[in-house]
Amino acid sequence: MALTDLANTFECDIVVRADGRTANAKSVMDLFSKLQAAKGAEIVIEANGPNEEQAILAMQDLVSRRFDEVPLILVGGCGSVGEALCEMLEHAGVNVTIIDRDDQVIRAQTARKRKAVLGDITDRRVLLDLAQADMADALILTVRDITTAEEACAQVRRVAPSIFIAACVETSEAARRIVAEADYVTSGQLAVAASLRDAVIAGVGISGA
Repeated sequence: MALTDLANTFECDIVVRADGRTANAKSVMDLFSKLQAAKGAEIVIEANGPNEEQAILAMQDLVSRRFDEVPLILVGGCGSVGEALCEMLEHAGVNVTIIDRDDQVIRAQTARKRKAVLGDITDRRVLLDLAQADMADALILTVRDITTAEEACAQVRRVAPSIFIAACVETSEAARRIVAEADYVTSGQLAVAASLRDAVIAGVGISGA
């Protein structure tokens, strides 16, 4: 675990506080057992002893870099645009989870060793229990039906308020309907795959892509 590995490079005592709980930053078990339920809460790092200031700065830097985790991007709808995006994002070293209602699409994506969830992207259970939307960095919507896209944006915003949402729709009218909920909206077909990819990379701060 990156946090404990870093903490153990310092001699000082280091604790992490979140949601009223305190854990020893040098113990994986202590962090896991005490702070697992505090996801999304503000994290406070305290240190006492030799090099305590350096330790706090280093730990804060790691937290700001999201513990060096690989970003997770959800792709809603895996037609031609979604397929192109998955390939681009995987090439950039990003984890991708596909959500689609078509069983054949899911089987095809699973055969490509991708994580693929069969279900309705507007369904809260699908988003949270199966796709882990609350842990994702971004959602890219490539579904054709604008009503579904609108409902998906609204539902995702409820379960993951800070997620970056990019959407590809077919017409400028559809773009106007969804722009209030999405962070980035474009219209078109395969040519927009690269621009969506670039918007998400910039939106969630992926480096080296």
